[in-house]
Amino acid sequence: MQLNDTHPAIAVAELMRLLVDENGMDWNQAWAVTRKTFAYTNHTLLPEALERWPLGLFGKLLPRHLEIIFEINARFLDEARVRFFGDDARIARLSLIDESGERYVRMAHLACVGSHAINGVADLHSELLKQDVLPTSTRCGRKSSATDQWRYAAPLDGPVESEARTIDHRRDRRELGQGSRQAPGTRAPRR
Repeated sequence: MQLNDTHPAIAVAELMRLLVDENGMDWNQAWAVTRKTFAYTNHTLLPEALERWPLGLFGKLLPRHLEIIFEINARFLDEARVRFFGDDARIARLSLIDESGERYVRMAHLACVGSHAINGVADLHSELLKQDVLPTSTRCGRKSSATDQWRYAAPLDGPVESEARTIDHRRDRRELGQGSRQAPGTRAPRR
């Protein structure tokens, strides 16, 4: 499925919800299916057009989706911390949650993390996207010979708009009343 810009990025969390909650699939298996399902096309390079959804509103309207996004972010940041040990500024830029003031979900980051491929709408756009908006990632820059797409495993580093903060995904879980991390697949499906 094609995520045509950031508008449908919530589909990443929705597919995870359907696979884990409705179908009882193990988290890791569901994540593998989700990543293989989506590809993301970015249509604009303007930072103000890259959607950010306020955490409070998100949690009020879609609390289960926010739980899933927190879990995706926690697992992703755990991997990123190993790869970029001690680089807290990079980890802050990679996070799906913008911590630079009021907290937001970065929908373009969610689309990137949840997709097997990312591209711009034209060759030049893709190159600018790769260089300026999303210049580096945990595994950046593998270009397919057949298409103008780059495979990313992560949202990409961009300019830091404010001082980086240490990301505490355990706090996200506490705010949702989850306490400590549950083992994958141990949560009963929601009905």
